[in-house]
Amino acid sequence: MKCYIHASEGSSEEAVAICVVCGMGVCMEHAVERDMPVARPPGQAGYPERAMLILCQRDAEVHPVS
Repeated sequence: MKCYIHASEGSSEEAVAICVVCGMGVCMEHAVERDMPVARPPGQAGYPERAMLILCQRDAEVHPVS
């Protein structure tokens, strides 16, 4: 899979991740990591408290961390 942003600019770069919001393939240059809290089921041990999400730059701007 190729990075959508590079492809739309006429170049080619391998995608390393897929945006969890829109599904766009992104390379390391265009990937944004977000550390988000996880809603844990009550009484469930072993669930992580946080998770890393990958977003494209556009969705990272639209969905800032609060």
